[in-house]
Amino acid sequence: MKMQLAKGMPVFHATSRDSALSILTRKLDPNAVNQWGGGEFGPGFYTATTRDGAALYTDPPQVVIEFETTELLHGIAKAPAPNWSQDEELRKCCEDYDFITGLNQSPTLEYKFNHRSYGKLRAVRAHIWHGGEWTSCSVDEALVKLQGTAALNPLA
Repeated sequence: MKMQLAKGMPVFHATSRDSALSILTRKLDPNAVNQWGGGEFGPGFYTATTRDGAALYTDPPQVVIEFETTELLHGIAKAPAPNWSQDEELRKCCEDYDFITGLNQSPTLEYKFNHRSYGKLRAVRAHIWHGGEWTSCSVDEALVKLQGTAALNPLA
C-alpha cells in the first residue's frame, strides 16, 4: 500500500549521546547505506512517530532527535518478511521508496528511511534524558549539552 508523509511531519530517532552528537554535527550521511539497526525491515535509519515511542528502542533512554520532513515523501506499507535479506520484493521496496513502514500498524508507529532520503529529514530538536526526565532543547543547545557531557566523561 503506497502512502505519503507531508512536508513538516515530525519523526523521532532514539540513539546514544555519542551518536546524537555525530548526527547533529555531521547530519545523516547518505553514503552510510543502511548501516544502523536491525529492525523488521533490515538495517536502516528507523524513526518513530512519537518521542516516547522512539525511546522504547534504547535502554536506558539517552537522546531522542526530533526530525521533520523537508518535503513530501513517498513510501510504502508492507508486511515484514521473516528473513528480509532474502526477500527481493521487500529489498526493492526499501530501495524504490523514501520510506517503508509496517502494513498492519494502525496508526503507523515507525518508519524506516531509505538512505537517499536522509537529506529530506532536518533535525529540529533534541530530547535528552537526564535525572529521570526528558529535557527538550534546540539543536544548538543540544550540541552544547552533549559536547559538555562528552568532555566530562569521554567513555560515556
